[in-house]
Amino acid sequence: MFEVESGIVIDAENGRIKTEEPFFMASRILYRAKAGDRIELNDKAFLLAVATYGTTVRDEYMYTYMYEEEQNWSCYQGDFTEEHFSREDYVFAEDCYFRICLKKQDGNWCIPTDAERVNEILSFHFVQSVEAERNNAVYFETEVQKTADTVTEKLKDGKSLVFALLSDSHYVTNGRWADTVRNIGEVHKKIGFDGIIHLGDLQDGMLDKKMCRRIASDCIADMRSICEPVYLAIGNHDTNYFRGNPAWLTEEEQYGIYGRYNDRYVKRDGVEAWYYVDYEHVGLRMLFLSSFNHREELRYGFPMEEVCWVERVLASTPDGYKVLVFSHDAPLARLDYWASEIRNGERLMQVLEAYNNRPGKTILGIIHGHTHADYVYRERSFPIISIGCSKCEYFPDKKPEGATRYMRKLNDVTQELWDVLVVMPEKKTLEFVRFGAGEDRTVKPKTKVWAHRGASGYAPENTLEAFQLAAEMGADGVELDVQLTKDGEIVVVHDERIDRVSDGSGEIRSLTLEELKQFNFNKTHPEYAQVCRIPTLREVLETLRDTGLTVNIELKTGIFFYEGIEEKVVALVHEMGYEKRVLYSSFNHKSVLKVRQYCPDAQVAFLYSHELANVADYALLNDVYAVNPSVLCTCYEQEMAECLRKNVDINVWTVDWEAEMRHLVKLGVNSLITNYPDRARAVVEE
Repeated sequence: MFEVESGIVIDAENGRIKTEEPFFMASRILYRAKAGDRIELNDKAFLLAVATYGTTVRDEYMYTYMYEEEQNWSCYQGDFTEEHFSREDYVFAEDCYFRICLKKQDGNWCIPTDAERVNEILSFHFVQSVEAERNNAVYFETEVQKTADTVTEKLKDGKSLVFALLSDSHYVTNGRWADTVRNIGEVHKKIGFDGIIHLGDLQDGMLDKKMCRRIASDCIADMRSICEPVYLAIGNHDTNYFRGNPAWLTEEEQYGIYGRYNDRYVKRDGVEAWYYVDYEHVGLRMLFLSSFNHREELRYGFPMEEVCWVERVLASTPDGYKVLVFSHDAPLARLDYWASEIRNGERLMQVLEAYNNRPGKTILGIIHGHTHADYVYRERSFPIISIGCSKCEYFPDKKPEGATRYMRKLNDVTQELWDVLVVMPEKKTLEFVRFGAGEDRTVKPKTKVWAHRGASGYAPENTLEAFQLAAEMGADGVELDVQLTKDGEIVVVHDERIDRVSDGSGEIRSLTLEELKQFNFNKTHPEYAQVCRIPTLREVLETLRDTGLTVNIELKTGIFFYEGIEEKVVALVHEMGYEKRVLYSSFNHKSVLKVRQYCPDAQVAFLYSHELANVADYALLNDVYAVNPSVLCTCYEQEMAECLRKNVDINVWTVDWEAEMRHLVKLGVNSLITNYPDRARAVVEE
């Protein structure tokens, strides 16, 4: 079926459309023809001319930053002229793309009612059917089998979800979208996807609304023909605003194209572009965000309404669920070549990190497109992962620093680039199995490094010097111990007596703060020539205020109960604004639960050093989402696996041997509590 528009004609010089030409009607759409196909002219009141476009792709389309203004990668063959208008049928001599143009033999204008009759005026006779043409799309059989085999092997590791994941397809005429659809379909036949995820820029966004709607809808229909659900995160080109295109889509129009069809399996507010979906059987919530609005001064970014929505959705996420976030653009300008600032990006990260840093809560990562490159950014509390572009493209510039891009070539397996995403919530693992150009990747949330009593392998333990050094060494947090002095001050010290760590003697509870401040607490590191004073908890929190470090406060109530210590510590934490940065722990589990009396939302953990049977269930029974076992207790790996499966954080102490560090990172524990934060940081970064 043909579609034509009255008042337009084909430019004989370049094959593009010219407007305000009332004597003609022509097709904006480029159709595909095989040698021997024929257009029959049924109404001899019209004259027909055809412009053909060859299938050769110019190198600059793939190897430079270039978007062809009609989204057309075929090559005009210069065969449209006034002299070619005829009353004869048209037979194609070769495979090509084409446009049709009609004018009236009597010289009158072509009007809209003429355009509506085009399929009476013309008929098309195919050598082969459209369905047969689709089945001729290229697929790479060896790559299909290799991908399926790799995914099948990974699925042996536990409960998983499997998605086809792609981004930045940038549909163009004579591109390779049909091949991509065929390859995704062939892999789906072998392993069965739980859905397809596309992270923006289905097309280039430079055409009128009708063409935009047609292209996007056709691409979505292609994916839905493979399997459902299909999840989309809208990209900047999807808004149909590129290079100042005046035919941009309103939010309601975007919803009509990209959102309305999947409302039966996602949860969104009204027609907003952001939404989420739950997979209850594996305990996973997936959020899909919108990240572009050309009407804002900062076009790339996230509206505050969306950030507030994310905060609400996270607050309502069921206990034990992991969270995975998808977006077209990254939340940080550091990861976007095109933006010097991301609107509300840092605020979004604060919301996500505040959630991720709470015991029992996990952000598996943010996955985004837009950069046309691969990168895993690990300088925040969860990974931010970019994926390459599905469009067959290789221009090495205009990429974020550190990003990886792969050479691409048409009619070769490298023309393809998309992933099979295997989500393993229990293992907190994301497997990216690459189809085409690139490499497979395994991504887990980074194990955190907490400095045990500060960097106590190098500085006197539990002193300001040790905590400052821990921050300098790149620790994510510090662990410290608190007790009460004779005059009720909260001091940071481990032993109930000061003999081991200072040049003084006596019990903490028998000495006033003023008396304790007279001693030098450098005994564990006498090379510190300066006097190291016992710090109060207030002094430590003031010292660490601008570092952002997590503080694990161990209440030393295992020998002396220190009446009122829980209330005092909680009050000071709130006064200092550390509510979201503190984890309370103790070997005295009643003391841990007592913290909750003064702060119901407090993050707490059970400390233990001997075997504790059914530790995950014991913690959850008490509404506790973290445990701090000794490194020896982690040899009970089944107990550790149950904690990870049930979303109970594991913070292990005291981990000083690199072999132990490597083992625990591989096991997937949340934090290593170590005297040597520099060593642990090096192991984690490996």
